[in-house]
Amino acid sequence: MTTLLLLDQAARPTPSPTFQETDWRIERVETVDAARERMAAGDVDMLLVGVDSGRHDQVLIASLRKAFPTQLIVLIATENERRGMSLTFQLPPDRARVPQVVGYLRDCAAEFGFSGDDEAFELAVAIDEALTNALIHGTLEVDGRLRGLDPSAHNALVERRITEEPYRSRRIHVEASIEPDMLRFVVRDEGPGFDATSIEDPTDPVNALRPHGRGVMLMRAFMDEVEFNETGNEITLVKRRA
Repeated sequence: MTTLLLLDQAARPTPSPTFQETDWRIERVETVDAARERMAAGDVDMLLVGVDSGRHDQVLIASLRKAFPTQLIVLIATENERRGMSLTFQLPPDRARVPQVVGYLRDCAAEFGFSGDDEAFELAVAIDEALTNALIHGTLEVDGRLRGLDPSAHNALVERRITEEPYRSRRIHVEASIEPDMLRFVVRDEGPGFDATSIEDPTDPVNALRPHGRGVMLMRAFMDEVEFNETGNEITLVKRRA
């Protein structure tokens, strides 16, 4: 079960979606000290904090991230309940965090009307692919071709690099803008990047049996826009209301 801790300060309550997942456990605290104490006790997967751009919030978040580097701290800013919400957070190199983030973002999107079964599935697949690519290929710099040659060696290399420097200190940066008419997700890793134009076409019969290279194809099929930056370490996904 995934535990979400909401820091609900009286002066700045933290908005949260009506979660569709049946395995979310929601806890609330009202002070920063209480949040620190609860996180230190363990068993918290994600801390949700309502923020603005003030210096106080920047210092607060920096201190929380320093104290709890392996836990997800989600920053939430809203214009109002129906106009949209913005979220920013950082993921450590931990494969277990990916489905947690996917489920959370999917449920946030559902709050703004992106709730059809097909729509939710496609959204989840696209975000999962973006995060997994950022983790495995970007953060850990593990070549996807190795999985086709030797799956055991591929998995062993992933697990080893999660514990090694410089990989374990890297973070995956996620920004999400969720509005009634459009979703926008930006995923950036701290790896060296790659040439996005070199991606092989997985529909080519030559590549049909290769177990890698299909992620970008799925993202392009399920999202309205998919763009990489020049370095190749950042991807932007956009989904518009049909």
